[in-house]
Amino acid sequence: MEIDGLPLHPLVIHLAIGLVPLSALAAVALVLLHKPRWLIRWVAMLATFGAIGAVMLARVTGASLLRDRPFLTSDPRLNDLLGTHQDRADLLLVAVIILTVLVVVAFAALPAPSALASRRFAHAGVPRRWLPPVLTVAVLAAAGFAVVMVMLTGHAGATAVWDIPEGG
Repeated sequence: MEIDGLPLHPLVIHLAIGLVPLSALAAVALVLLHKPRWLIRWVAMLATFGAIGAVMLARVTGASLLRDRPFLTSDPRLNDLLGTHQDRADLLLVAVIILTVLVVVAFAALPAPSALASRRFAHAGVPRRWLPPVLTVAVLAAAGFAVVMVMLTGHAGATAVWDIPEGG
């Protein structure tokens, strides 16, 4: 997959690099900030679904890049670096899916009083006392996992591209 001869993967990854931390930040705000939750819940939902799409698109374009340029896997060291990058991308997708599932649960379960005079967009949530603290801990852990994985995946990809020894 290319645009005017330029591989699409190096362009698409920046969407994932931006959306994964944004979705993690929105998810954390969703569980920690009570008053603006009526609005943040929508941002978190859209950002996490966008992050899943961005990560999946990055994986598809990465596979296409390797398929279009088989010489990339001919060097054993580079092949190992690319394997690490792919393994971390798999974990990144899992992390973003977990975060998205938790955001969907928080979207439905946490109360979201509206700041609008009409009380439009208010949401009563699920009346379970144990649910907000459990969701808070789970979302914080999942958000941290997603951010760490996007950094590790990006670092592995950058190492594969830029840390090739001379003559190799």
